[in-house]
Amino acid sequence: MQRLSQFWQELKRRNVVRRNAVYAGAAFVILELVSILVEPFGLPDWTLKLIVVLLSIGLIVSIIISWIYDFSPEGGLVKTKPVAKVKNEDKKAVSSTWKIASYLSFVVIVCLIIFNIVSNNSRSKEISNLDKSIAVLPFTDISEMHDQAYFTDGMMIEILDHLFKIKDLRIIPLNSTLKYKDSTEPLKEVASELGVAHLIQGSVRRAGNKVKISVALIDGGTEKHLWQHTYEDDITEVSRIFIVQSDVASQIARALSVQISPDVNKRMNAFPTESKEAYDLYLKGRDTWGEKGIAYLNSAITIDSTFADAFVELGNKHMRLAMSRNQSDLWQKSKEYLYKAIELDPKNGRAYSRLAVVNGLWDWDNKAGRKNLKMALSLNPADIENYEDLFYFYLRMFDCDSMGTTLQTMKQLQPDNFKPGNYYFHDVTIKLCAGDEEGMRTMNPPADFMQSARHTIANELSRMLVLKKYDEALNLLDTTVQMRKDHILAFKATTFSLLGKAPEARNEIAKLEKLAIASYVSPAMLAMAYMANGDENKAYAYLEKGIQEHDQIIHFIQYYPPFYSKRSDPRYQELMKGRWVN
Repeated sequence: MQRLSQFWQELKRRNVVRRNAVYAGAAFVILELVSILVEPFGLPDWTLKLIVVLLSIGLIVSIIISWIYDFSPEGGLVKTKPVAKVKNEDKKAVSSTWKIASYLSFVVIVCLIIFNIVSNNSRSKEISNLDKSIAVLPFTDISEMHDQAYFTDGMMIEILDHLFKIKDLRIIPLNSTLKYKDSTEPLKEVASELGVAHLIQGSVRRAGNKVKISVALIDGGTEKHLWQHTYEDDITEVSRIFIVQSDVASQIARALSVQISPDVNKRMNAFPTESKEAYDLYLKGRDTWGEKGIAYLNSAITIDSTFADAFVELGNKHMRLAMSRNQSDLWQKSKEYLYKAIELDPKNGRAYSRLAVVNGLWDWDNKAGRKNLKMALSLNPADIENYEDLFYFYLRMFDCDSMGTTLQTMKQLQPDNFKPGNYYFHDVTIKLCAGDEEGMRTMNPPADFMQSARHTIANELSRMLVLKKYDEALNLLDTTVQMRKDHILAFKATTFSLLGKAPEARNEIAKLEKLAIASYVSPAMLAMAYMANGDENKAYAYLEKGIQEHDQIIHFIQYYPPFYSKRSDPRYQELMKGRWVN
């Protein structure tokens, strides 16, 4: 203890403590200034770390120099004598200048700490009120030959996938922003139409292994660039691509003062594949629909059999084909690829979300669907399409209240003023579910309704039939190009039956039966046509056939008028209850 006390006295005698207290105060000021200047001057992330390292090295050097040397009264450095060689009368009083400097350093440090606490509290309030909504606009391919669209789209989608992982962001889905590709519309108007506070724009130039990727985060109200950076890199090593993608997502989160959890940060910085060739094929496959896209993806997993994202996309591609063809082999392949993706990457949110859709549309397994959807929501909390899938989950369950709760969440996450017929389908479905005719009467489809998906138009036709607007329904059926032919014939037959025009109804049913010989016709559509025409036995026979074949339209017929009066029919209830595995 005595030695420690003597050592401390020696440190003070040699002015090591005072000089380095001043050094620490100066270093603290420098760090504060650098942290303030990093964002405005667009300095790289490692700037602050570099300054800390340099100042730490400087502190060690300062301690060593302070121990060995001292400032002489005449100016300049003199070597400090050991304590044994110094007589009491030679011991100098501490310079008042050093005392003042030490006190000033202490005061500066205390003031800066207080300022930081106050400013951080103020900033935390601002951050909590900050609108963290973002729309990622389609990136522009500015390559010389304009032949890198798949690579450009891939960069944008992969960055978007990273952003979906960050909990506090609100991200507009890709299918809502695609219409702005090559748009010259003012950014303020785009942000307003999309209902977001921020936009992300980007461009990609690629020539062989050389890429130049420019990305900017823009304030949707002022068009001011909140953050922008251009990455110029050699992508001979595929890891360079992934580093850029994760850095863009991290910088955007930082610019919006959003914290990234350690787990999400780890997932964002993982390299999905070590093969540049496999990754290039994956991007081509993701950008190409149908069999050709599947061929690209099969080539990718042949090169890298551990590439989880490629398996996810193969599962998604087969699911999309299965939804249009309703072929069991396609559904089965989709499941196999998605299970493989989860085996390779247990934290792949997109794999769980796609698998939940397969569980609902093909397996009819509510328990598995709910479990996988819960995983998808926890892993990709900013992906609103997961809530869309949740809405459809409750739609199939005919759970009106839960659909309403989910819709409210979706409206909080994503405004309803931009996507054609965006929430119109959801609102109509809930009112059809509840049998709310008064509510249906007050509804009017949006101006661009005719661009909506076929299930949106089908539910609008149901609304018209419930309200006895038969002429409007027939006019819609004659003008729509979004619906499949079997749906059009079935709804025409139903409308004519409700109008009391039996011959016309039978004529449409005959066309429907003839079409079923040449191509796939939904048994649910035949069931609806026969039920409206009064032939219950045939209707139930087709309904049972549809359940056996896992016809996904079966879930929607609950909302179609011919089955309105059958909701309390024990035969109907038993059949519909038998859809679910559990």
